Amino acid sequence: MRVLLPLPDRDFDVTEVAVPWAILREAGHEVVFATEKAGTVPAADPRLLTGVLFGRLGAAPEARKRYFELVVQAPEFGATAGWADLDPDGFDGLILPGGHAPGMRQYLGSPVLSEQVARFWRLNRPVGAICHGVLVLARTRDPATGRSVLAGRRTTCLPKYMERSAYLATAWRLGRYYRTYPAYVEDEVRAALEPEGRFERGPVTLSARGTAADDRPAFVVRDRNYVSARWPGDAYLFGRAFRDLLESRSLSRTDRVTRPSVRAQPQPAARSPQPQPAAPAPSPSPQPSAPSPQPAAPSPQLPAPTRTCPLAPRAPPAPCLSRARKPALSRIVTPAMAGVTIHDDDLAPWRPDTWAAQELLTVTWAEG
Repeated sequence: MRVLLPLPDRDFDVTEVAVPWAILREAGHEVVFATEKAGTVPAADPRLLTGVLFGRLGAAPEARKRYFELVVQAPEFGATAGWADLDPDGFDGLILPGGHAPGMRQYLGSPVLSEQVARFWRLNRPVGAICHGVLVLARTRDPATGRSVLAGRRTTCLPKYMERSAYLATAWRLGRYYRTYPAYVEDEVRAALEPEGRFERGPVTLSARGTAADDRPAFVVRDRNYVSARWPGDAYLFGRAFRDLLESRSLSRTDRVTRPSVRAQPQPAARSPQPQPAAPAPSPSPQPSAPSPQPAAPSPQLPAPTRTCPLAPRAPPAPCLSRARKPALSRIVTPAMAGVTIHDDDLAPWRPDTWAAQELLTVTWAEG
């Protein structure tokens, strides 16, 4: 299946993009990235790679590893489509990730992207949104009603208490880094739901995150063809929930693709030889008897319809980076990251034995 994942040019959340991408890729699905202008190579919020404040509050090591795999090993990440050029009917699913840094406003407030999202929403195919990504849906209007496409739906998003707590803890050093807009995300989403909709905040948490092996701290909301989540700590559960929704709802569409070839299978039966009159025996049998019936040729076995994906599952990727592949850093860093120090364990295969004796690499930027 093909999943569309639009991005801003910069400042998206590392975990909310890399983790769902990895889950879908490992399930054999194709993820198509799109930016405002085709061919733009997007860049994540660099603070989430190095630590927002004193090396803390950034992406978890496993999520950083997934991101480095994405930018180094996935050619589709640099071959982005343009938002205006998209044909929503060519995709089976849509994921809207989040992020809070200023560069996200290009994506969250784009009328072009909003129009494409509205076209996809009308197809009633799987849609997933996490954190600030829910704002894209809240701001997207249904042309038939003039209301938000989320009106009357159940959803979650970045809760107000999380956004406020992160802002108050860092404002003394980072200003409004955690406040993308004057209004809180939750307040804008609640207004879009209108009275018949329902906002679900989920259990209160400030630090416990779901992981690849433990979904207990995570929370998602599923409402028909729509899955939503709150923050990066929900990314693994969100990715798996979206994958399951995509595969379950693709069954009927896959049947429509495979059934014509299945229905064409009985044709050989129509061409099977008809019974021919028996040729006269060369000499009369002393006791003529009817020829023994030959067993009928077995009818062709028709393959049962299956849910298939255009891409076969691929083997797990090789380690994302090694010392021999340091030049690949040019696809990870941006001029804004010049002088930033990155732990060597971010660039080596993620395993406990790299935690000791960490070396530090200082990023330098050179044009070309």
